[in-house]
Amino acid sequence: MADKIDFLKDGTPFVINNVHNMDNDMLLRIWEDRSARIDLAMKDKGHIEMELTRRMNADNSTQIPNPYFEVKLGTPSYDYSRLKALAELVSSDEYRRGYTPAHEETKKVHVPERFDMRVVNAWNKYGSAIQEAIQYAELPLSRRITIHSRELKQES
Repeated sequence: MADKIDFLKDGTPFVINNVHNMDNDMLLRIWEDRSARIDLAMKDKGHIEMELTRRMNADNSTQIPNPYFEVKLGTPSYDYSRLKALAELVSSDEYRRGYTPAHEETKKVHVPERFDMRVVNAWNKYGSAIQEAIQYAELPLSRRITIHSRELKQES
């Protein structure tokens, strides 16, 4: 079909600037190869994220200091049935600030119960019993890791 197709060092065809020189069969084989490589890379990426998350959980950390990447664990999820134990540990006014029971709204929309974790986590200042109840309600491995490349500042 075409005169010349460039190849990468590993022998795979270089697609950019060569697409017009390739027949459909070659393009489909390259697509299949790239798809398999992407799948493998995504699997590797997932394993790396799982290991970093495991290490952060084992170290009880929420960030990894690194000059090239911003690595953080997201906020955890909680078992609401366990958080209800806080009703016995904080005042009823405080509890009402942090907890909204399930209810129907005017448009007949079911609103599930929820805890405002910004309020609930502020209750940690009331002592270890409350801290333990909140920690007990945290769902294991519910935090999701985020990794972003940092832009390095150029020195002038």
